[in-house]
Amino acid sequence: MQKARICFKKVSAALKELGKDGQSFDIVFMDPPYLKNFIQETLQLLVENDIIRKEGIVVMEHHKNETVPDKIGSLEKVRCEEYGETYISFMCVM
Repeated sequence: MQKARICFKKVSAALKELGKDGQSFDIVFMDPPYLKNFIQETLQLLVENDIIRKEGIVVMEHHKNETVPDKIGSLEKVRCEEYGETYISFMCVM
């Protein structure tokens, strides 16, 4: 069984490829570059490409000034922790 896969490409291309291959995950960790507005687009791609399994979770680190939607598709924000200027947000498939 394959334990890991490394993709050297833009996240949008990687997520589309994973979705096309039928890959899905219980946990997705996101740490996009701060203040580059990648959160909304990446979450949308996770949902559109059915990357997160039922009852799965997305954990993302982001700057306090970046907006994380309360809900996007089947993902819902369930928790947010503050560590100075860094936030950790948790979204679950509902």
